[in-house]
Amino acid sequence: MTTPPLTLGDHLAVRRLGYSHHGLYVGNGQVIHYQGSFANDDQTGQIGLSMLDDFHRGQPLQVVSHSSRPFSPEECVARAFSRLGEQDYHLLFNNCEHFVLWCIEDRHSSPQVSHATTALAATGSQLLKSSQGS
Repeated sequence: MTTPPLTLGDHLAVRRLGYSHHGLYVGNGQVIHYQGSFANDDQTGQIGLSMLDDFHRGQPLQVVSHSSRPFSPEECVARAFSRLGEQDYHLLFNNCEHFVLWCIEDRHSSPQVSHATTALAATGSQLLKSSQGS
């Protein structure tokens, strides 16, 4: 697998089963990311520093572009390091995507979670309507 050229402060994403995992490239072949519930080591649920190969686990790596980057790449990396070791992971409210968007854009959000909850709400609404019609 070919790794795209990476630069300091890149937002990285890799597909996992049913979701995308996000991290911030901090140079020297390393990524800082929130290691969620599915991490395979003692850093489950905390922001950790990993080697790039451990981060993407052989899956294709994507560099996510941002139209707005209020911080320099060095500032993004400094923001990431400032939270290294944090253990406040929450799938819906404080996950790997929330973390990377905060580092880059100072925005605490997860489009992935927003899309999933919207789809779930729409499905629930349709189920409710169909059950009321029977």
